[in-house]
Amino acid sequence: MVFTSLSFLIFIAVTVIIYLLLPQKIKSFFLIAASLVFYFWWKPWAPLFIISFALFNFFIARVIAKRKDKKLPFLLIGAGVSVALFFIFRYNILGGLVNKIFSADGVDITILFPLGFSYYMFKCVSYLIDVNNGTIEPSKRFDRFLLYVTYFPEVSMGPITRAVDFLPQIETEKKADVQTINKGVALVAWGFFKKVVIADKLASFIAPYYDGVQTSENGFVWFLMAFGFLLQLYLDFSAYTDISVGVSKMLGYDIKHNFKAPFFAKSISEFWRKWHISLSSWLLDYVFTPLQFLLRRLGKFASIIPALVTFTLIGVWHGGTSAYLVFGFSMGVLVSVDALFARQRKKLKKKMRKGLFNTAGIIITMLLNILVFVFMRTAAAGSGFEMWGSIFKCSSWSVQTGLGAEFFIVFALAIVFTLCSHLIEQKSEKFFDSFTTLKLPVMWAVYLVVIFAVILFGYYGPGYDPIEFIYIGF
Repeated sequence: MVFTSLSFLIFIAVTVIIYLLLPQKIKSFFLIAASLVFYFWWKPWAPLFIISFALFNFFIARVIAKRKDKKLPFLLIGAGVSVALFFIFRYNILGGLVNKIFSADGVDITILFPLGFSYYMFKCVSYLIDVNNGTIEPSKRFDRFLLYVTYFPEVSMGPITRAVDFLPQIETEKKADVQTINKGVALVAWGFFKKVVIADKLASFIAPYYDGVQTSENGFVWFLMAFGFLLQLYLDFSAYTDISVGVSKMLGYDIKHNFKAPFFAKSISEFWRKWHISLSSWLLDYVFTPLQFLLRRLGKFASIIPALVTFTLIGVWHGGTSAYLVFGFSMGVLVSVDALFARQRKKLKKKMRKGLFNTAGIIITMLLNILVFVFMRTAAAGSGFEMWGSIFKCSSWSVQTGLGAEFFIVFALAIVFTLCSHLIEQKSEKFFDSFTTLKLPVMWAVYLVVIFAVILFGYYGPGYDPIEFIYIGF
Protein backbone atom coordinates (compact mmCIF):
# COMPACT_ATOMS: atom_id res chain seq x y z
CA MET A 1 0.00 0.00 0.00
CA VAL A 2 1.74 3.17 -1.19
CA PHE A 3 1.21 5.82 1.47
CA THR A 4 0.16 8.48 -1.03
CA SER A 5 -2.25 6.15 -2.81
CA LEU A 6 -6.01 6.41 -2.99
CA SER A 7 -6.26 3.03 -1.24
CA PHE A 8 -4.36 4.40 1.78
CA LEU A 9 -6.66 7.43 1.96
CA ILE A 10 -9.69 5.15 1.81
CA PHE A 11 -8.18 2.95 4.52
CA ILE A 12 -7.66 5.99 6.77
CA ALA A 13 -11.17 7.32 6.12
CA VAL A 14 -12.91 3.98 6.76
CA THR A 15 -10.82 3.32 9.88
CA VAL A 16 -11.49 6.75 11.39
CA ILE A 17 -15.23 6.70 10.64
CA ILE A 18 -15.80 3.21 12.08
CA TYR A 19 -13.54 4.00 15.07
CA LEU A 20 -15.48 7.14 15.99
CA LEU A 21 -18.83 5.30 15.79
CA LEU A 22 -17.76 2.40 18.00
CA PRO A 23 -18.32 2.24 21.79
CA GLN A 24 -15.35 3.28 23.89
CA LYS A 25 -14.82 -0.25 25.24
CA ILE A 26 -13.90 -1.75 21.88
CA LYS A 27 -12.17 1.21 20.21
CA SER A 28 -8.68 0.01 21.12
CA PHE A 29 -9.43 -3.55 19.93
CA PHE A 30 -10.66 -2.22 16.60
CA LEU A 31 -7.52 -0.07 16.26
CA ILE A 32 -5.35 -3.15 16.88
CA ALA A 33 -7.29 -5.02 14.19
CA ALA A 34 -6.94 -2.11 11.76
CA SER A 35 -3.20 -1.94 12.43
CA LEU A 36 -2.81 -5.68 11.81
CA VAL A 37 -4.78 -5.37 8.56
CA PHE A 38 -2.38 -2.60 7.59
CA TYR A 39 0.58 -4.96 8.13
CA PHE A 40 -1.19 -7.83 6.38
CA TRP A 41 -1.71 -5.59 3.37
CA TRP A 42 2.05 -5.06 3.24
CA LYS A 43 3.06 -8.72 3.80
CA PRO A 44 0.74 -11.56 4.91
CA TRP A 45 3.27 -12.81 7.50
CA ALA A 46 3.88 -9.38 9.08
CA PRO A 47 1.02 -9.49 11.67
CA LEU A 48 2.32 -12.77 13.10
CA PHE A 49 5.81 -11.34 13.44
CA ILE A 50 4.79 -8.11 15.16
CA ILE A 51 2.43 -9.94 17.59
CA SER A 52 5.22 -12.37 18.52
CA PHE A 53 7.69 -9.52 18.96
CA ALA A 54 5.25 -7.56 21.14
CA LEU A 55 4.46 -10.67 23.23
CA PHE A 56 8.16 -11.28 23.87
CA ASN A 57 8.78 -7.71 25.07
CA PHE A 58 5.57 -7.68 27.12
CA PHE A 59 6.68 -10.69 29.20
CA ILE A 60 10.32 -9.58 29.45
CA ALA A 61 9.12 -6.26 30.91
CA ARG A 62 6.98 -8.06 33.49
CA VAL A 63 9.92 -10.26 34.48
CA ILE A 64 12.13 -7.18 34.89
CA ALA A 65 9.51 -5.44 37.03
CA LYS A 66 9.03 -8.42 39.36
CA ARG A 67 12.72 -8.84 40.12
CA LYS A 68 14.14 -6.67 42.90
CA ASP A 69 17.70 -7.33 41.82
CA LYS A 70 19.58 -8.86 38.89
CA LYS A 71 17.32 -7.10 36.39
CA LEU A 72 20.15 -6.27 34.01
CA PRO A 73 20.47 -9.73 32.41
CA PHE A 74 16.80 -9.71 31.40
CA LEU A 75 17.06 -6.16 30.12
CA LEU A 76 20.08 -7.15 28.04
CA ILE A 77 18.23 -10.21 26.70
CA GLY A 78 15.20 -8.15 25.69
CA ALA A 79 17.15 -5.29 24.12
CA GLY A 80 19.71 -7.70 22.66
CA VAL A 81 17.08 -9.71 20.78
CA SER A 82 15.65 -6.51 19.26
CA VAL A 83 19.04 -5.19 18.16
CA ALA A 84 20.12 -8.61 16.85
CA LEU A 85 16.95 -8.96 14.77
CA PHE A 86 17.49 -5.46 13.40
CA PHE A 87 21.02 -6.26 12.19
CA ILE A 88 20.03 -9.71 10.89
CA PHE A 89 17.21 -8.35 8.75
CA ARG A 90 18.70 -5.01 7.75
CA TYR A 91 22.22 -6.14 6.91
CA ASN A 92 21.53 -9.69 5.72
CA ILE A 93 23.92 -11.14 8.33
CA LEU A 94 22.57 -14.67 7.92
CA GLY A 95 22.33 -14.40 4.15
CA GLY A 96 25.33 -16.65 3.50
CA LEU A 97 23.99 -19.36 5.83
CA VAL A 98 20.54 -19.20 4.24
CA ASN A 99 22.05 -19.52 0.78
CA LYS A 100 24.04 -22.63 1.75
CA ILE A 101 20.97 -24.32 3.20
CA PHE A 102 18.25 -23.34 0.75
CA SER A 103 19.61 -21.96 -2.49
CA ALA A 104 22.71 -21.94 -4.62
CA ASP A 105 21.40 -18.95 -6.55
CA GLY A 106 21.41 -16.64 -3.58
CA VAL A 107 18.63 -15.39 -1.31
CA ASP A 108 18.34 -11.83 -0.05
CA ILE A 109 16.71 -12.10 3.37
CA THR A 110 16.54 -8.31 3.67
CA ILE A 111 13.22 -8.65 1.80
CA LEU A 112 11.90 -10.15 5.04
CA PHE A 113 12.73 -6.95 6.96
CA PRO A 114 9.42 -6.15 8.69
CA LEU A 115 7.74 -2.85 7.85
CA GLY A 116 8.67 -0.23 10.44
CA PHE A 117 10.68 -2.68 12.57
CA SER A 118 13.44 -0.21 13.36
CA TYR A 119 10.81 2.15 14.79
CA TYR A 120 8.88 -0.25 16.97
CA MET A 121 12.23 -1.79 18.00
CA PHE A 122 13.08 1.61 19.52
CA LYS A 123 9.65 1.69 21.17
CA CYS A 124 10.16 -1.69 22.82
CA VAL A 125 13.76 -1.09 23.90
CA SER A 126 12.86 2.24 25.53
CA TYR A 127 9.87 0.54 27.21
CA LEU A 128 12.14 -2.13 28.73
CA ILE A 129 14.66 0.48 29.89
CA ASP A 130 11.94 2.65 31.43
CA VAL A 131 10.44 -0.36 33.23
CA ASN A 132 13.91 -1.30 34.48
CA ASN A 133 14.52 2.26 35.74
CA GLY A 134 11.09 2.52 37.35
CA THR A 135 10.02 5.34 35.03
CA ILE A 136 6.90 3.42 34.06
CA GLU A 137 4.97 0.45 35.43
CA PRO A 138 4.76 -2.52 33.03
CA SER A 139 1.46 -2.78 31.20
CA LYS A 140 -0.84 -5.31 32.82
CA ARG A 141 -2.86 -5.82 29.65
CA PHE A 142 -1.25 -7.24 26.53
CA ASP A 143 -3.89 -5.71 24.23
CA ARG A 144 -2.87 -2.20 25.29
CA PHE A 145 0.82 -2.92 24.85
CA LEU A 146 0.09 -4.50 21.46
CA LEU A 147 -1.72 -1.33 20.38
CA TYR A 148 1.30 0.71 21.47
CA VAL A 149 3.62 -1.46 19.34
CA THR A 150 1.38 -1.88 16.28
CA TYR A 151 -0.21 1.60 16.12
CA PHE A 152 -0.28 1.99 12.33
CA PRO A 153 -0.23 5.81 11.85
CA GLU A 154 3.35 6.04 13.11
CA VAL A 155 4.91 2.60 12.91
CA SER A 156 6.34 2.72 9.38
CA MET A 157 8.26 5.98 9.77
CA GLY A 158 7.72 7.23 13.28
CA PRO A 159 7.58 9.38 15.30
CA ILE A 160 8.96 7.10 18.02
CA THR A 161 6.36 7.65 20.72
CA ARG A 162 7.35 6.32 24.12
CA ALA A 163 5.14 4.10 26.25
CA VAL A 164 5.02 6.65 29.06
CA ASP A 165 3.33 9.08 26.64
CA PHE A 166 1.14 6.64 24.69
CA LEU A 167 -0.18 4.00 27.10
CA PRO A 168 -2.07 6.44 29.39
CA GLN A 169 -3.90 7.83 26.34
CA ILE A 170 -5.46 4.43 25.59
CA GLU A 171 -7.50 4.68 28.79
CA THR A 172 -8.88 8.16 28.08
CA GLU A 173 -12.32 8.41 26.48
CA LYS A 174 -12.22 9.22 22.76
CA LYS A 175 -14.98 11.55 21.64
CA ALA A 176 -15.71 12.86 18.15
CA ASP A 177 -14.77 16.54 18.38
CA VAL A 178 -15.43 18.44 15.13
CA GLN A 179 -12.60 20.93 15.64
CA THR A 180 -10.07 18.19 16.43
CA ILE A 181 -11.16 16.15 13.40
CA ASN A 182 -10.83 19.27 11.22
CA LYS A 183 -7.31 19.82 12.53
CA GLY A 184 -6.48 16.22 11.73
CA VAL A 185 -7.86 16.47 8.20
CA ALA A 186 -5.97 19.73 7.65
CA LEU A 187 -2.69 18.12 8.75
CA VAL A 188 -3.24 15.11 6.47
CA ALA A 189 -4.06 17.40 3.52
CA TRP A 190 -0.99 19.55 4.23
CA GLY A 191 1.19 16.46 4.41
CA PHE A 192 -0.13 15.06 1.11
CA PHE A 193 0.37 18.42 -0.57
CA LYS A 194 4.00 18.72 0.57
CA LYS A 195 4.77 15.15 -0.41
CA VAL A 196 3.01 14.74 -3.76
CA VAL A 197 3.04 18.26 -5.16
CA ILE A 198 6.46 19.48 -4.01
CA ALA A 199 8.78 16.74 -2.69
CA ASP A 200 8.06 14.16 -5.39
CA LYS A 201 8.25 16.71 -8.18
CA LEU A 202 11.60 17.94 -6.88
CA ALA A 203 12.80 14.33 -6.59
CA SER A 204 12.13 13.74 -10.29
CA PHE A 205 14.69 16.43 -11.16
CA ILE A 206 17.29 15.38 -8.58
CA ALA A 207 17.27 11.58 -8.93
CA PRO A 208 18.95 11.41 -12.40
CA TYR A 209 22.02 13.25 -11.05
CA TYR A 210 22.41 11.10 -7.94
CA ASP A 211 21.74 7.90 -9.87
CA GLY A 212 24.35 8.69 -12.52
CA VAL A 213 21.80 8.91 -15.33
CA GLN A 214 22.60 12.56 -15.82
CA THR A 215 25.76 14.51 -15.08
CA SER A 216 27.18 18.01 -15.31
CA GLU A 217 30.52 19.82 -15.29
CA ASN A 218 28.93 22.77 -13.52
CA GLY A 219 29.66 22.99 -9.77
CA PHE A 220 26.61 25.20 -9.27
CA VAL A 221 24.36 22.43 -10.64
CA TRP A 222 25.77 19.94 -8.13
CA PHE A 223 25.26 22.43 -5.30
CA LEU A 224 21.63 22.83 -6.39
CA MET A 225 21.23 19.04 -6.43
CA ALA A 226 22.67 18.76 -2.91
CA PHE A 227 20.49 21.61 -1.67
CA GLY A 228 17.48 20.18 -3.48
CA PHE A 229 17.85 16.78 -1.87
CA LEU A 230 17.92 18.30 1.62
CA LEU A 231 14.72 20.19 0.82
CA GLN A 232 13.16 17.04 -0.66
CA LEU A 233 14.11 14.96 2.38
CA TYR A 234 12.61 17.50 4.78
CA LEU A 235 9.40 17.97 2.80
CA ASP A 236 9.05 14.21 2.34
CA PHE A 237 9.68 13.17 5.94
CA SER A 238 7.84 16.07 7.59
CA ALA A 239 4.90 15.34 5.27
CA TYR A 240 4.61 11.81 6.65
CA THR A 241 4.81 13.20 10.19
CA ASP A 242 1.99 15.62 9.38
CA ILE A 243 -0.11 12.71 8.12
CA SER A 244 0.75 10.61 11.18
CA VAL A 245 -0.08 13.38 13.65
CA GLY A 246 -3.22 14.29 11.70
CA VAL A 247 -4.61 10.74 11.63
CA SER A 248 -3.75 10.38 15.33
CA LYS A 249 -5.70 13.55 16.16
CA MET A 250 -8.76 12.12 14.41
CA LEU A 251 -8.36 8.94 16.46
CA GLY A 252 -8.03 10.93 19.69
CA TYR A 253 -4.28 10.41 20.24
CA ASP A 254 -1.81 13.22 20.84
CA ILE A 255 1.41 12.41 18.98
CA LYS A 256 4.32 14.82 19.10
CA HIS A 257 5.59 16.26 15.84
CA ASN A 258 9.00 15.14 14.61
CA PHE A 259 10.18 18.54 13.37
CA LYS A 260 10.29 22.06 14.75
CA ALA A 261 11.71 24.40 12.10
CA PRO A 262 15.10 22.63 11.81
CA PHE A 263 16.48 24.92 9.08
CA PHE A 264 16.12 27.88 11.44
CA ALA A 265 18.70 26.26 13.73
CA LYS A 266 21.80 28.33 14.43
CA SER A 267 24.11 25.36 15.10
CA ILE A 268 24.33 21.67 14.25
CA SER A 269 23.51 20.75 17.86
CA GLU A 270 20.36 22.87 17.74
CA PHE A 271 19.50 21.39 14.35
CA TRP A 272 19.38 17.89 15.84
CA ARG A 273 17.08 19.12 18.59
CA LYS A 274 14.66 20.16 15.84
CA TRP A 275 15.17 17.42 13.20
CA HIS A 276 13.75 13.90 13.62
CA ILE A 277 13.12 14.88 17.24
CA SER A 278 11.84 11.50 18.40
CA LEU A 279 14.98 9.68 17.20
CA SER A 280 17.50 12.28 18.37
CA SER A 281 15.82 12.62 21.79
CA TRP A 282 15.68 8.81 22.12
CA LEU A 283 19.41 8.52 21.46
CA LEU A 284 20.09 11.51 23.73
CA ASP A 285 18.27 9.88 26.66
CA TYR A 286 19.37 6.27 26.20
CA VAL A 287 22.83 6.55 24.60
CA PHE A 288 24.40 10.01 24.73
CA THR A 289 23.52 11.02 28.30
CA PRO A 290 24.51 7.68 29.94
CA LEU A 291 27.84 7.73 28.07
CA GLN A 292 28.43 11.35 28.98
CA PHE A 293 27.77 10.52 32.64
CA LEU A 294 30.32 7.70 32.54
CA LEU A 295 32.91 10.03 31.00
CA ARG A 296 32.08 13.08 33.14
CA ARG A 297 35.64 13.26 34.52
CA LEU A 298 36.87 14.37 31.10
CA GLY A 299 35.25 17.77 31.55
CA LYS A 300 34.30 19.53 28.33
CA PHE A 301 35.73 16.60 26.36
CA ALA A 302 33.12 14.28 27.93
CA SER A 303 30.74 15.09 25.08
CA ILE A 304 33.05 14.10 22.22
CA ILE A 305 33.00 10.30 22.51
CA PRO A 306 29.22 10.15 23.23
CA ALA A 307 28.55 12.44 20.25
CA LEU A 308 30.69 10.34 17.90
CA VAL A 309 29.11 7.09 19.14
CA THR A 310 25.55 8.45 19.03
CA PHE A 311 25.74 9.90 15.53
CA THR A 312 27.66 6.93 14.16
CA LEU A 313 24.75 4.84 15.44
CA ILE A 314 22.38 7.18 13.58
CA GLY A 315 24.37 6.48 10.43
CA VAL A 316 24.34 2.71 11.04
CA TRP A 317 20.61 2.80 11.75
CA HIS A 318 19.98 4.43 8.37
CA GLY A 319 22.04 1.81 6.52
CA GLY A 320 25.24 -0.19 6.41
CA THR A 321 26.90 1.55 3.45
CA SER A 322 30.05 3.63 3.70
CA ALA A 323 27.99 6.70 2.81
CA TYR A 324 25.76 6.33 5.89
CA LEU A 325 28.79 5.78 8.11
CA VAL A 326 30.41 8.97 6.79
CA PHE A 327 27.12 10.82 7.29
CA GLY A 328 26.80 9.73 10.92
CA PHE A 329 30.44 10.19 11.83
CA SER A 330 30.57 13.64 10.17
CA MET A 331 27.53 14.77 12.17
CA GLY A 332 29.21 13.46 15.32
CA VAL A 333 32.33 15.50 14.55
CA LEU A 334 30.28 18.66 13.93
CA VAL A 335 28.31 18.24 17.16
CA SER A 336 31.59 17.64 19.03
CA VAL A 337 33.04 20.84 17.59
CA ASP A 338 29.88 22.67 18.71
CA ALA A 339 30.39 21.40 22.25
CA LEU A 340 34.09 22.27 22.35
CA PHE A 341 33.59 25.85 21.13
CA ALA A 342 30.35 26.59 22.98
CA ARG A 343 32.00 29.22 25.23
CA GLN A 344 33.73 30.95 22.33
CA ARG A 345 30.43 31.10 20.46
CA LYS A 346 28.73 32.71 23.47
CA LYS A 347 31.48 35.34 23.65
CA LEU A 348 31.14 36.04 19.94
CA LYS A 349 27.38 36.34 20.32
CA LYS A 350 27.85 39.13 22.87
CA LYS A 351 30.15 41.05 20.52
CA MET A 352 27.99 40.75 17.41
CA ARG A 353 24.55 42.11 16.70
CA LYS A 354 21.91 39.51 17.53
CA GLY A 355 20.36 39.53 14.06
CA LEU A 356 23.73 39.20 12.32
CA PHE A 357 24.88 36.42 14.66
CA ASN A 358 21.67 34.43 14.21
CA THR A 359 21.65 34.89 10.42
CA ALA A 360 25.27 33.80 10.13
CA GLY A 361 24.58 30.76 12.32
CA ILE A 362 21.56 29.72 10.23
CA ILE A 363 23.47 30.09 6.94
CA ILE A 364 26.56 28.21 8.16
CA THR A 365 24.44 25.41 9.66
CA MET A 366 22.42 25.15 6.46
CA LEU A 367 25.54 24.93 4.28
CA LEU A 368 27.04 22.23 6.51
CA ASN A 369 23.81 20.24 6.33
CA ILE A 370 23.64 20.56 2.54
CA LEU A 371 27.13 19.06 2.28
CA VAL A 372 26.77 16.30 4.89
CA PHE A 373 23.30 15.15 3.82
CA VAL A 374 24.74 14.38 0.39
CA PHE A 375 25.83 11.06 1.95
CA MET A 376 22.21 10.23 2.78
CA ARG A 377 21.52 9.99 -0.95
CA THR A 378 24.68 8.59 -2.55
CA ALA A 379 25.21 4.84 -2.90
CA ALA A 380 28.74 5.00 -1.45
CA ALA A 381 30.96 7.48 0.36
CA GLY A 382 33.20 7.82 -2.71
CA SER A 383 30.29 9.19 -4.75
CA GLY A 384 29.58 11.76 -2.04
CA PHE A 385 33.20 12.94 -1.99
CA GLU A 386 33.17 13.16 -5.79
CA MET A 387 30.11 15.39 -5.51
CA TRP A 388 31.97 17.54 -2.99
CA GLY A 389 34.83 17.81 -5.45
CA SER A 390 32.45 19.05 -8.13
CA ILE A 391 30.86 21.57 -5.78
CA PHE A 392 34.16 22.94 -4.47
CA LYS A 393 35.61 23.29 -7.95
CA CYS A 394 34.77 26.98 -8.03
CA SER A 395 36.15 27.50 -11.54
CA SER A 396 33.36 25.27 -12.86
CA TRP A 397 30.54 27.37 -11.38
CA SER A 398 28.28 29.02 -13.93
CA VAL A 399 24.75 30.40 -13.98
CA GLN A 400 24.32 28.63 -17.31
CA THR A 401 23.02 25.43 -15.72
CA GLY A 402 20.93 24.05 -18.54
CA LEU A 403 18.32 22.90 -16.04
CA GLY A 404 15.36 24.71 -17.50
CA ALA A 405 12.67 26.96 -16.07
CA GLU A 406 10.54 24.11 -14.68
CA PHE A 407 13.32 23.01 -12.31
CA PHE A 408 13.80 26.51 -10.90
CA ILE A 409 10.05 26.98 -10.47
CA VAL A 410 9.79 23.72 -8.51
CA PHE A 411 12.98 24.54 -6.58
CA ALA A 412 11.64 27.98 -5.64
CA LEU A 413 8.30 26.46 -4.58
CA ALA A 414 10.20 23.91 -2.44
CA ILE A 415 11.96 26.76 -0.63
CA VAL A 416 8.70 28.70 -0.18
CA PHE A 417 6.78 25.73 1.21
CA THR A 418 9.71 24.73 3.41
CA LEU A 419 9.62 28.21 4.94
CA CYS A 420 5.83 27.99 5.30
CA SER A 421 6.16 24.60 6.94
CA HIS A 422 8.78 25.97 9.35
CA LEU A 423 6.54 28.86 10.35
CA ILE A 424 3.64 26.45 10.92
CA GLU A 425 5.83 24.11 13.01
CA GLN A 426 6.81 26.98 15.28
CA LYS A 427 3.15 27.65 16.12
CA SER A 428 1.45 24.47 14.93
CA GLU A 429 -1.45 24.33 17.39
CA LYS A 430 -2.28 28.02 17.02
CA PHE A 431 -2.12 27.83 13.23
CA PHE A 432 -4.44 24.84 12.89
CA ASP A 433 -6.75 26.18 15.62
CA SER A 434 -7.10 29.32 13.50
CA PHE A 435 -7.65 27.27 10.35
CA THR A 436 -10.52 25.32 11.91
CA THR A 437 -12.29 28.58 12.82
CA LEU A 438 -12.51 29.64 9.17
CA LYS A 439 -15.93 29.74 7.57
CA LEU A 440 -16.87 26.46 5.87
CA PRO A 441 -16.81 27.88 2.30
CA VAL A 442 -13.28 29.22 2.83
CA MET A 443 -12.09 26.02 4.48
CA TRP A 444 -13.47 23.85 1.70
CA ALA A 445 -12.03 26.16 -0.92
CA VAL A 446 -8.59 25.46 0.58
CA TYR A 447 -9.28 21.71 0.64
CA LEU A 448 -10.42 21.75 -2.99
CA VAL A 449 -7.24 23.55 -4.06
CA VAL A 450 -5.16 20.91 -2.25
CA ILE A 451 -7.20 18.04 -3.72
CA PHE A 452 -6.94 19.51 -7.21
CA ALA A 453 -3.17 19.98 -6.87
CA VAL A 454 -2.65 16.43 -5.56
CA ILE A 455 -4.73 14.96 -8.40
CA LEU A 456 -3.05 17.12 -11.04
CA PHE A 457 0.51 16.41 -9.91
CA GLY A 458 -0.14 13.01 -8.35
CA TYR A 459 -1.34 9.72 -9.71
CA TYR A 460 -3.56 11.27 -12.33
CA GLY A 461 -0.99 13.84 -13.43
CA PRO A 462 0.89 13.49 -16.74
CA GLY A 463 4.02 11.37 -16.46
CA TYR A 464 3.99 11.15 -12.65
CA ASP A 465 5.70 8.15 -11.13
CA PRO A 466 4.53 7.49 -7.52
CA ILE A 467 7.44 7.72 -5.10
CA GLU A 468 7.23 6.11 -1.66
CA PHE A 469 8.25 8.11 1.40
CA ILE A 470 12.04 8.14 1.77
CA TYR A 471 12.11 7.13 5.43
CA ILE A 472 9.95 4.04 4.93
CA GLY A 473 13.22 2.37 3.87
CA PHE A 474 14.71 2.88 7.33
